Amino acid sequence: RVNRGEFPHFAAHGGDCFFFPCRDPARAAELAVDLVQNRIPHQFGLAPEEIQVLAPMHKGTAGVRALNAHLQAALNPAVPGQAERVSRGAALRRGDRVMQQRNNYDKGVFNGDLGTITRVDVDEEEGTSAVMVDFDGLPVVYDQDECGELALAYATTIHKSCLLYTSDAADEED
Repeated sequence: RVNRGEFPHFAAHGGDCFFFPCRDPARAAELAVDLVQNRIPHQFGLAPEEIQVLAPMHKGTAGVRALNAHLQAALNPAVPGQAERVSRGAALRRGDRVMQQRNNYDKGVFNGDLGTITRVDVDEEEGTSAVMVDFDGLPVVYDQDECGELALAYATTIHKSCLLYTSDAADEED
């Protein structure tokens, strides 16, 4: 219905589309984490990594940046002794969902591609780091200067999600 420009139907019980009115952005962010971590997996049998949170903007208490920080803390918290690489103000850890932020033809990854970090190497003596990301079976290594191409992607903007689903639909038509 949304794709046709129509308002969705919300079921009181038993449907697959729900509406949770919430005027407090902090409460909305808490609710989003609870939905991804607990309610949706319990109700629909989906793993949290199969759930994509969409938000209309980057900034604010319920914006993409804050949601990603809250979701990462709930789904993939820091582990003492586990390497992480800080990029764009966010820690990148093994197991994090990330999004490529610009086309990189040399690596074969493009703006909006989603992947999962499979390895983080930090050499404190050398002052270097590298992150490996799996993009649907394509392993891509980012050195410390390239990590800025990645952003956490537990939540993304509605705008950026259009890139994901437009490219997926184009792939299905081929």
